[in-house]
Amino acid sequence: MLSGRLPTPPGQDLYFVGGMFVVFAAFFICAGLTFAALTLFSAWCLSRRRHRTFSLVVAVVNCLMVPFGTLLGVFTLVVLSRPSVAALYQGEPGGGVAGELGSYERTP
Repeated sequence: MLSGRLPTPPGQDLYFVGGMFVVFAAFFICAGLTFAALTLFSAWCLSRRRHRTFSLVVAVVNCLMVPFGTLLGVFTLVVLSRPSVAALYQGEPGGGVAGELGSYERTP
């Protein structure tokens, strides 16, 4: 105990425990970066009035990220659920269906 090590039974390897920490950390970092990329893509879609359904789904999942994601998600849901905003997406190619690609001209 004076050496700074925990007593371990013979034959038990503590490298497995350290490896599990690395795996969990890598998973959460990859998940966070992926969700950040999806949030940025949703912001890009919002600025071009495309893929409303995708932005709604990202906003719902964003509500789990306390506290800033919750604010961002709730305000996005409130704004995208307005009938006037939904009407803006009706001019989208495909009638506002998520996943539909096409050219869209933004009016200044």
